[in-house]
Amino acid sequence: MNFRNQFIAATAMFLVLVMIATWTDTVKQSKGRDKKLHMKGTSSPAKVLSIFELAKTAYIDGHTEEVMKLVDRLKFDVNFPIPTTGMSLFLCACISGERNLVNFLLRKGGDTSSVNSDGDSCLYLATFATVNGTGSSLIELLIRHGCKVNGQNYRGNTALHLAASRGNARLVQTLLNHSADPVRANNVGISPFDCAANAGHKEIAEMLERYTYI
Repeated sequence: MNFRNQFIAATAMFLVLVMIATWTDTVKQSKGRDKKLHMKGTSSPAKVLSIFELAKTAYIDGHTEEVMKLVDRLKFDVNFPIPTTGMSLFLCACISGERNLVNFLLRKGGDTSSVNSDGDSCLYLATFATVNGTGSSLIELLIRHGCKVNGQNYRGNTALHLAASRGNARLVQTLLNHSADPVRANNVGISPFDCAANAGHKEIAEMLERYTYI
């Protein structure tokens, strides 16, 4: 075989090897993408995020029942927190304001002493959820199960700070009935009384002032 034929043969072989290498790499990448898609669609983290979102929106028809089913089927730890927010399934249920779901999760071991990454307790989150309504049964349920009524988050705010600032007289009265402190100051020196007065809720400010001297 002369030099020209040898060169052509060598070139052809090189091209074949390149094609084989390219095809092999493509197959590997494709399998990698398939694996990632499979994990995204069926892995545990995807289910965890889904159940947390369902709990936060438990006020939507069917969401409470779906969370209950998933907890039972997956044997879900209701106190397991999302690392970035510290929100557990139990805390997510509290912020939804749905008493039935919160009561269910309490029976599953919901921890009333747990807080999220801001230091918000289940009582504070439940107050946030119910402050614009008229009901207070969720608040009473959590207090009966040991949630500290004067627990402060990392800003020093209590559930009473929140209820007073929003002008919910019934909720304020419920918290006061369970020994909430009307003059406990937050980190910047503001009390629940100050919250009500500064927000223009005169009736609530007067209520809080009466309890200051009891």
